[in-house]
Amino acid sequence: MVNTKKKNAMFGRYPSCDLLNNALRFIKAGKIDTACFEIIVAIHKAGGYFHEDIVPFVEEMQEKWQERNNND
Repeated sequence: MVNTKKKNAMFGRYPSCDLLNNALRFIKAGKIDTACFEIIVAIHKAGGYFHEDIVPFVEEMQEKWQERNNND
């Protein structure tokens, strides 16, 4: 069963839900780095946190994203 918009769900609120939907689109298109960054942003926007073992990956992805944007 696929759910649509739930008013009070943390990840069902804008912008988290939209960012996660975008991430799925990026995964579908094979853009894994971009999808990961969308998920990271969704967690930030939802006031979430990262588990200790994920922090180095998140930092690596943020650095990659900054380098990518600086080269544009």
